[in-house]
Amino acid sequence: MRHPANLAATLAATLAVATLIPAATATAHHGRQGAYDISRPIALEGVVTAASFAPPHPVITIRVDARPRAAAATGIPGYEGAAAIVRREDAGQLRVIEFSPLPQFTALRDTVAVGQRIQVMAFRNCIGANDLRGHWVRTANGTVAQRENRPTSA
Repeated sequence: MRHPANLAATLAATLAVATLIPAATATAHHGRQGAYDISRPIALEGVVTAASFAPPHPVITIRVDARPRAAAATGIPGYEGAAAIVRREDAGQLRVIEFSPLPQFTALRDTVAVGQRIQVMAFRNCIGANDLRGHWVRTANGTVAQRENRPTSA
C-alpha cells in the first residue's frame, strides 16, 4: 500500500499535467498566429483543388494561374489604392490559404467547390515560411467575403 503522502504527491502531479495538456494544445495552435506582412497584400487567382470548412479554420487550396494577371488596386474597404502584389513564385503552384474562423468565411462552404475559380487577397505570415492568411475572397458566382477590420501586424 502506498504511503498517503506519496499518493497525494502523485495525484497532485497528475492533475498538474492534466491541466497543462489543453493549454499546450491551444498554444501550439495559436502560437503562430501573429506576424503578418500587411504592407504587401498578395493577390492569388486560380482553381480550387481542396476546401475544408471544419474547425478550427476554413482552409482553401488553389492552383494559382500559371500566367497571373497584373495586380490592380484592390478596391477592398480599408485598402483603397493599395496594390496587391502578384508573386512570381506562386504561378502554377498549389497554395494553401487559411482563413479566420469567422462566419463570413465559414459560410463559404455553400459556395466554394473543387474546380471553381476564385480570387483571394492574403497576407504572408512572417514567422511561417509559406503560411498565407486569407483576408478577402471572391468566388466564381461573385460572392465576396472579407474580414471587416484591417489586421494589425503584431
